[in-house]
Amino acid sequence: MKNYKQPLSILITFFFLYLIINELNWDLFKESILSINILYILAALSLVGLSFIVRMYRWNLMLNAQGRLISLRESSWPFIVGAGLNAVMPLRIGDVVRVVAFKDQLKSSSSEIMAVILIERVFDMFALLVIFHIGLSNISHTKLSSAYFLSANLLLFVTVILFLALILFQHRFRSFILRIVDTKIAVLLTKKIKKENIFLGIDSFFNTIDKLRATGLLMKVISLSFLTWFIEGGMFYVIGLGLALTMGDFGVGAWFSFALGSLSTVLPSAPGFIGTLDYFVIIGITAYGASWDGAASFAVIAHIIMIAPLALVAIIYMSMNKKIKKVPGS
Repeated sequence: MKNYKQPLSILITFFFLYLIINELNWDLFKESILSINILYILAALSLVGLSFIVRMYRWNLMLNAQGRLISLRESSWPFIVGAGLNAVMPLRIGDVVRVVAFKDQLKSSSSEIMAVILIERVFDMFALLVIFHIGLSNISHTKLSSAYFLSANLLLFVTVILFLALILFQHRFRSFILRIVDTKIAVLLTKKIKKENIFLGIDSFFNTIDKLRATGLLMKVISLSFLTWFIEGGMFYVIGLGLALTMGDFGVGAWFSFALGSLSTVLPSAPGFIGTLDYFVIIGITAYGASWDGAASFAVIAHIIMIAPLALVAIIYMSMNKKIKKVPGS
């Protein structure tokens, strides 16, 4: 799979970059970027920092729900390193590093750490889809056909049902997933991974959810997931204010573009989500009336503010640990 995944990622990146540049007026783009006041940049950076504090707190809660006693200080560095490496390296290497390189520091097994990471992803996806739906529902119906809104409502309905099933009926959900994994088709798809390890990972995932429920932390973790994405969307809102973009009532367009851009990161792309994230952020904010050139400057500034601090962390970690290239999965 690695033989074609990276060329495909590069191809997709260049495709979206072409779509962006093809519509761009470079003079207006440059003028828009230079128009933003540094105070808005500082405010946006502060919000990014705040969102990571919330993320690290959530990560620490989930690790401790497994019966460990890990301080926020002990769990923060592995989280930041993982996020930094994910931002600048392909194939989610940061998650691999969190699982492999920090399991002793986190006093947890690899399967337990992976379970927490997967729960992060599931809760984040749910929060993003809700924010996306709110943003889509507020776009003028003259800009999108009814089919878009019908599809979005259907997607939200299915998402909510699956999420509730996962939370309320996790034992049946676990049995259902295990039956799927035990089929011949699933064995073929996962032939490079031992079935025992897959079962162990699934058990750890559902056991962690059970423990979150038993400790009364489940709703707190879900709430923190929504809070962190609301704060990061606020960063986009601040940048939009600095660029004087049209963002709809209460700036909903900023959160919509942010959610759409974040959801696009599931697509293969170059490290740092270059091209994909930017294009979908542009699409999101232009749906609320922003010009293409203003939206492009909006996307670039937001992207840099999101990635630059993480890239710095990744560079520091890689300079400290020369064996990063030997981590399994890289």
